[in-house]
Amino acid sequence: MLGPPLRHTLLLLPTLIFARPGPALGQLHADFLRIGARDINKGEFGFPNHLTPLKEYQQALEMDVRIQRQVDKSGNAELTGYVGRLAEQIQRRSDLKGPLWLRLTRSQEHLAFSTLAGRAYIDEKLVRIAENESQLAGAIAHEVAHLAARHGAENISRMRLLDANPSGFLTLLRPCLTIGNPFTSGGTDGFWQAVCYFNEIEADELATQYLWNSGFDPEGLLNLLSVFQDHNWLDAPPGPSQTSSHPPISVRQKRIRIQLKKLPGLEAARLDSSDFQKAREQTRANGVPLSRK
Repeated sequence: MLGPPLRHTLLLLPTLIFARPGPALGQLHADFLRIGARDINKGEFGFPNHLTPLKEYQQALEMDVRIQRQVDKSGNAELTGYVGRLAEQIQRRSDLKGPLWLRLTRSQEHLAFSTLAGRAYIDEKLVRIAENESQLAGAIAHEVAHLAARHGAENISRMRLLDANPSGFLTLLRPCLTIGNPFTSGGTDGFWQAVCYFNEIEADELATQYLWNSGFDPEGLLNLLSVFQDHNWLDAPPGPSQTSSHPPISVRQKRIRIQLKKLPGLEAARLDSSDFQKAREQTRANGVPLSRK
């Protein structure tokens, strides 16, 4: 998620002391040659998802109604079409099962975010911020990765399981502590920060794999994060806080570079296109603001 995580109303728990995280810096999903055929929601890094597909779809529709009341839809049909086609290229070469509903917004609070059941939201500002098409594709791939990993549905399941059994927190959190996660204590806030931290790391890895599998420059997301860093966007201060659930950009880049070393080289990686440059010029001509929110 290129923006703060979804907020949930949770049962308040007493202060918890979690197991010490390991320093693991390897891949979470090493089977990138099976993208689309593998199930990334099973095994060590999967999580028991207690939402049926129907319930997940219903939850997504309810969220979508609320979100559309809070954001302005882009009125640029040409730009919307371009971003939608780019997203479809990535979705077809990803692990996302089912359709992708991508909405282009204008000057919303977040640059990009996703909910569940294939719903993603990209702001026009991202088209202007990205320096080339592979960077925009990296942002889209990151949201597709959240959806493919079903992070939204998993978090709803976590919330319900915690409500039913507050003492079972460690079982719910254990996979998140295998990546050198800094959030090892802190009660309810610490729990959700640890989960969100893990989700961002997983989404970055999957997004890099999806860029590679779609023929884009697999460094697209890595380079976009450098742009964010240059403008002081989306970085997080060290230590648990309400604003630091995203890993620091330097940590995200380190793990993406590990992933890049594992991927075979591409003979002709797609870096940019005239369609992107045209779209970017449109956002500049239309005065899409770049103020940080």
